[in-house]
This record gives sequence, structure tokens and C-alpha cells, in this order.
Amino acid sequence: MPFPAFQGIIGASGGGTPLDYGSSLLAFWESENNVVDSSGEVTSWTDLSDEAYALTRTGNQEGPELEADTQNGFDGINFEETVQADPIDRKLSSDDSDLDNIFFGTGTKGLHFAARWDRTTDHNGFNLRSIIASKLYSFTNNNDGWRLEITTDGDLRFNHFFDDGSSWEIEAAGFYSVGDLVLGSVSYSGGNTSSSGTFRLYNNSTGQFVDTGTVTTSSGTDKSNDGAGEFVVGNMHTTTAFGDNSPFQGPIFGLWITKPFTRSLDDRYMQRWIP
Repeated sequence: MPFPAFQGIIGASGGGTPLDYGSSLLAFWESENNVVDSSGEVTSWTDLSDEAYALTRTGNQEGPELEADTQNGFDGINFEETVQADPIDRKLSSDDSDLDNIFFGTGTKGLHFAARWDRTTDHNGFNLRSIIASKLYSFTNNNDGWRLEITTDGDLRFNHFFDDGSSWEIEAAGFYSVGDLVLGSVSYSGGNTSSSGTFRLYNNSTGQFVDTGTVTTSSGTDKSNDGAGEFVVGNMHTTTAFGDNSPFQGPIFGLWITKPFTRSLDDRYMQRWIP
């Protein structure tokens, strides 16, 4: 079906939206708008910025499901795999040349996300992690690119890989339980120090946003690039075997990128998904 009529992006209590970040907004996907689906299966999702980056289902892979009214009356795009698909790579991906080297250059950049984590594993009992977004990363090539994921223990991790296969990593250990909202952002300067980045996350227990995260620095000397490969939402770059397949276990409501990093409107905008 064609794009729905533009719904309008309304900030909580008039507090603004990612679109108000202006030239700092690199891309912004929001599940109420620019979603093309066929019988409930999403085939493309186009960002709301002037660049209009399109995330698409490729080949004959299974598309994620569009779920209406899944959180506070808002739609979500669910990447859970309820049955074993062939091929086993439920995800949405950009062209290889889009959104290259987001975190590679100088200055602090930000990846912002809104989702809900519904399961620790997929319905086959197989998945080892839930990847929210990644660029170029795959298990068969784990010294390039970056990924943002939740492990089965509820740890949120962002990794940017270096030339020796190690990574700069920030982790919020045990932060999430099944059913939790995943609202927040990661900032990363591209550096390799303990002060190179931070998480800002919604704490489901306290109902507050908090700055958190423990950093592990890389043992490498040079950051890997994150160009020449897909920007992927809901999984990773290559999913050629069951061990590689890591679809996000739940609906994703929004994803946006700021460069340079800003999050001044995020806390209030994200209130729309909080009960």
C-alpha cells in the first residue's frame, strides 16, 4: 500500500520533536509515518528528514510486522520471528552507500531509539541478542562497523569496532526486563577513552531518564570504518546462519540520528510511549 497520509509528529505537552533538531538531524524514522506494508508485512520505511533515507526489505526475506496501536495507541514495527523463515533475516536495510561513517569522524554523534523489548529469545528459542540497529557489523566480520543490542540478560550495549577486532563499548548491565520500554540515546565521540560516550535511558522502575553506562575501551589503535555496508534496523548486516540471526524481539517505534549530538527534546518527546 502507499504511504499513509502524514500523521504529524506531535511532541508531548508541546515539547518539540526530533524534526525540531534542524540541521543536526541526520535521519528520523517514526512508525506512524512513511511505512509501506503489504498484508501487515513492512516492505519499506522512509525517514522524515530531507534526505528521505529508505529502509527496505531485500530479496525474498521476511519483512517485520506492522502492529497497530501497540503502545499508547501508537503503531510499532515488530521484528520478532514467530516462525522459522527462509531466509532467516527479518530486518530493514538501507543502500550500502547511505549513512556511512556516522560514528567514524570527529565530534560527538547520537543514535536515539524508542522500542519495547518483549522476549529474551526468538520463538524458536534460538536468538542470543536483540539488535536495535547496526552498520556493517556481522559475526563473520566482527572488526568493522558498530551495533546497538540488548542481550538475553537485559544488558544494553553499544560497540564500535577497532582494527584488532576489539571494540569501544558502553554497557548498561541488566538494565532491562521483558516488557520494558527501551527509550533513550547513545552518544559517542569516536574516541577510545572512558569519557567518549554515554547512555541516556528511561528507567522503567523509577519512571525517570538517567545518564548511565560503563565503558570498556578498545585495545586497538584505529577505529574501523562503518561505511560500504548496510545500515540495518532490527538485525545485523549479514545473517547467513542461525547463529548470526539476531532480530530485535519486539516493536520499534522510532529511531533517529543526530550529528552533532543533541538530545534536548528527547525526554519530553518520548513521553508519548510511556503509560
